[in-house]
Parts: sequence; structure tokens; C-alpha cells
Amino acid sequence: MKKINMLTVILLLVSFQSITAQSLLWKVDGNGLTQPSYLYGTIHAVCPHEVNIDTLMKTAIASSEQLAFELNFGEENIGTKMQAEILMKDNLTIKDLVSAEAYEILDQYFNDSLQMPLSSFERMNPVFLGTMAWMSVLDCLPTSYEIELTNYAISNGKAILGIETLEEQLSYFDSIPLKKQAEYLVMSISNIEERNEEIILLNNAYADADIQALYETAYKGLKKLENGEYYLMELRNHKWIPRVESMINEKSTFIAVGAGHLGGMTGLINLLRNKGYKVTPVLESTLK
Repeated sequence: MKKINMLTVILLLVSFQSITAQSLLWKVDGNGLTQPSYLYGTIHAVCPHEVNIDTLMKTAIASSEQLAFELNFGEENIGTKMQAEILMKDNLTIKDLVSAEAYEILDQYFNDSLQMPLSSFERMNPVFLGTMAWMSVLDCLPTSYEIELTNYAISNGKAILGIETLEEQLSYFDSIPLKKQAEYLVMSISNIEERNEEIILLNNAYADADIQALYETAYKGLKKLENGEYYLMELRNHKWIPRVESMINEKSTFIAVGAGHLGGMTGLINLLRNKGYKVTPVLESTLK
């Protein structure tokens, strides 16, 4: 029994070590697949000049029949649907969720950093208010890899798929009480220097293609939001796996999701390996 336990530990350590390879692009094959698919870690907010769809990515996309994102960003009117869905129901506003003092802190931040009053967005779900707030750290009007890759895919005649629906994605946020979301927002704005440091760490880890650091930083941040790491990372990863399997068994697929979903023992790389797939980093000279 001791030998079995030690062997298990060794195998886990070997697997964990290989997951930390510095690559955002991973090849998925084996387990009966007739052609490989690819897994890519994105960053959701980035300055346009920092977007780099490099040769390795272009080669992987060219060899794939379709691209899959967390959401189908090629879907008609998805932007309009998102704007409607991220508003709190029953005319609830952020004022209903925080104290007058906390509201002043938030309003001051929005005015100073975004040059916009909080009143313009007070019906917005607190999590998405936070997303707007964090964008002030970037010295630009941000885009995302999802948007840029969708445009690139469409221009190259590739089909676009979504792993989950907009309604389903928003349901994970709804699983976290609005009061808790609002508390997290106020805490983050009140400790904005610490939050900004986390964002800088994420951006640096992304630049280094360090998916383990991306996972650890994202996980640590979401732990501050009640059950955030479970609903927004772990649960979604597990629900995505059968859908991803269906996609890659049908057609070669380039799958692009937030880089924080790749690393860790409950990340997509490890979960796919547990299903029997060979998942390896794509580095220079390894993409055939």
C-alpha cells in the first residue's frame, strides 16, 4: 500500500510539474482523437497593442476546423444581450446593497479613475462594476483576446462556438449573493493598491505564459468573493469537460478560454489528462 501511495504522489507531482510549463498554447490529442485540437489561455482585458496572435497560434488555428470560446462572441447581438443581462433585477441598485459611506467611496473612485459617475451604472451587477473599475489600471481602451481571435477566425472562414451560453455564465455569478458581491467590490476599491498589484501580477504572468501563476493569482483573488473560486472556476471547468470532449471528437477545435482555467489540479489541462488525453505545451519547433 505504501508503494502505491508513493507512486500516486510521484505521478501527481510529475503531472503538476508538466502543467507549469510556460506556454499559453497546448495541444490535445490521443484517446482516440483522429486529429489534434488546441487549448489556448486568454486574458479578458488587454491593450490592443499587446495582442499577439503569433505564428504558433495561426498555425494551430489554420489546422482547426472551428474555434470555441467561453461564449460565442460571433453570435448576433451578443453585446446587446450582455448589456441587458448584467443589470440587476427588480430595479435594484448598488445603493441598495452598500452603506452611504461605501457608496461615496465607490462613486469617488469612478469619478477619479474613470471620469464617470457611479450613478450611470448603479443598476449594474457588482461583479461587472468591478470589471469596469479594474480597467482603469490599463492605460488604454482595452480589447480582449476573445474579440481579436473571433475577428481573426471569421476572416479566415472558421466556425465559432460557445462552450456555455450567456445565461448559463451569468447564472454562476447569480449563485453568489449580491450583498457578498457588493462587499467584495467595496473591499477591493478600499484596498485598490493591493488589487492593482494583483492585476499587474496577472498581466506579468500572462506575458511570461506562466499558467500556474495565472491560476494561483486568479484563484487567490476569487477566494475573497464568497465561493467565487468554486462557481467561477472549479464548477465551470468540470461542466466544460464533456462539452469540450464532444467538440474535439467531432472536429479539430481551437479552444480559447481564460488562462486561469488551464492550470491547477482542477484546471482544464489536468482534467483532460485525467480523461486520457495527451495534453502537451506547444513551443517553438513542436507544432507539426
